[in-house]
Formats: sequence, C-alpha cells, structure tokens
Amino acid sequence: FAISSFASCRFLRFRLISFLNHLSSYLRFFFQQRLVQISCQRVSFQLELFFLGQLSFQVLVSFQGQISFRELVFYQLQVFCLQIS
Repeated sequence: FAISSFASCRFLRFRLISFLNHLSSYLRFFFQQRLVQISCQRVSFQLELFFLGQLSFQVLVSFQGQISFRELVFYQLQVFCLQIS
C-alpha cells in the first residue's frame, strides 16, 4: 500500500507490523480448532512496499515440506521485523 511522502519510517514500521499482527491473530482464531498443515514443495510469501517512491522493502519467505498456518504467519512477522528494524 502507498503512504504519503511525509510519513516517517517509524510510522511505516508501526503500521505494517500492526497489520501483520492483525492478520496473524485472525488466522490463529480461524484455525484455532483445527490442526492445519500444508504438505507442499514450496510456499512463498512476498510483501513489497514503497517508501517515498524510492526505497522498497521486500520480504520473501519460502518453505519446503510441512508447515502450519500459525508457524508461517509467525515466521513471516519475525523475518519482516528483522528486515526493517
């Protein structure tokens, strides 16, 4: 998503982490009563955003084998925090 050129990097980080936290909470609630796993060759997640039309942050997380939705979202959030801290 796009933000105004007056937004700070700190605000950008706050908004994105809040969004991923919300998504993570939603998925945990949705799959709370189930053991959801994916058996696959590869699962990729990519998040790309542009800051001031110049800088871009990109997160690409790939998995092989079996994963659960909760692990996937948590790992995405962790990697994302490491990328833009």
